[in-house]
Amino acid sequence: MQSDLTITIIGAVGDDGVKHVTDLLVASDICKKSPYLRALLDDSDDKSELTFGGDATSKHDDKNKEAAIVWLANLHELSEQRLDELRLFDVSLLGVWEVIALWDFHHDGDIKEHLGDWFNKWYERNMVKANLTVPIAQALAYPCYMFNHAIGYARVTKYLAYEHVGHVKERPLKGFKGPKHLHINERMFIGKSLSSFDPCFSFVYRPSSICKNGISRETLNTNINE
Repeated sequence: MQSDLTITIIGAVGDDGVKHVTDLLVASDICKKSPYLRALLDDSDDKSELTFGGDATSKHDDKNKEAAIVWLANLHELSEQRLDELRLFDVSLLGVWEVIALWDFHHDGDIKEHLGDWFNKWYERNMVKANLTVPIAQALAYPCYMFNHAIGYARVTKYLAYEHVGHVKERPLKGFKGPKHLHINERMFIGKSLSSFDPCFSFVYRPSSICKNGISRETLNTNINE
């Protein structure tokens, strides 16, 4: 299917002092499966381009590239192999929180149903052998809860019960600026059992990014038939 829509993601200013901008070349017909994107396209005069993140010269109004790519990859029903090639199983824990926040904002259905397999693979690769700390365990609790990941949830709650001094609580990872309502009800946390929980879009990366006037831009092309 033809990549006839450019979605521009304007990210945050990085540690290098550069605001990173990514152009995602996608298929508009596929993107219209999302009620959120369909509404934006219907209201847009230019059906060939959408921009998320505000003004590229602003220090604020940024969007998370990792979350946007995971979201669009799901819409295009990428295979696990393509997700792996795109390193979408290697996103940061903060990126996982951004994925949840973006999904919550767009209301594209049950996140567990759509992204549960992606999270299971992400957890297996990044967390199974990871040494927990209190901040990591606190930040991992909510994603495990949202994706019904019983093993991960049991692990972090047990860790916090033994290692955390004072009232046990979950909280976002430092740096997360998403909505405050993304948390586990305090009465449900720790005490709730998850034993009953349910345990050909492609990007061609073109490293043509050029830093100019404090803005770095890159392009990710998609081709459903590749």
